[in-house]
Amino acid sequence: MPSLQILIIGDHDAEHAPHRETREAVIAAAADLHLRANTRWVGADDLVLYPDLVMEAAGVLLPPPGPRCPQLLPEPELDALKQAREGGVPTLAMGASHSLMLIEFARHVLGLAGANSTWYDEETPHAVVSNRLGLKGPIDPGSSLSALSVTVDASSTAAGGHTIGSEWTDAQHGLAADYAAAFEHAGFHTLGRDSDGQPVLHRLENHPFWVAAAFLPFHGRLNAGPHPLVVNWLKAAATQR
Repeated sequence: MPSLQILIIGDHDAEHAPHRETREAVIAAAADLHLRANTRWVGADDLVLYPDLVMEAAGVLLPPPGPRCPQLLPEPELDALKQAREGGVPTLAMGASHSLMLIEFARHVLGLAGANSTWYDEETPHAVVSNRLGLKGPIDPGSSLSALSVTVDASSTAAGGHTIGSEWTDAQHGLAADYAAAFEHAGFHTLGRDSDGQPVLHRLENHPFWVAAAFLPFHGRLNAGPHPLVVNWLKAAATQR
């Protein structure tokens, strides 16, 4: 059985439901594809001390931040994302962490110095993440996540040709309308929108798999089979390594 080295980037919180689910969901999805996933969860300090970790991985995953995570932009994670993007490492960013992928792209591809999310910096010169998502509820009592209705282009290879439907999210904000055209022109395309028409799923063209999803494709699916986004991310990781 082929083995994949999977890097999960972020400060781990064992009491946070999405964090508890992440590793198990990756392993279950890999097993469904007859793969073995060897997961390693690394925080900001690890990324600084061992800068080659990203390029040694078959795939990179950014789970949502935990509730005790400080409201500070994690610069080491942006550096790791830049490495993964430029190095062709299949990467999936989920929930509130999807904003980090948008910020990294804005800074290093669009050339918007200081680009940020209003969640981290209300005074940022380029608020590329600021639009409120169309959260309709209800709240998941086990994790305090909100329901999000997602409509995806059925031809999208990121979603495996599936319309996604209802998802859970911890994200409050998404790609700002003022910057949407610049992202599209640079090849970071919107593939899915919420019920208010706000972008919630993005994929970079000409990359094995570089996807930002403003929802949590792991949450609540352990008994429903792997999510198509996770399956296609792992397929890309297997192909690259």
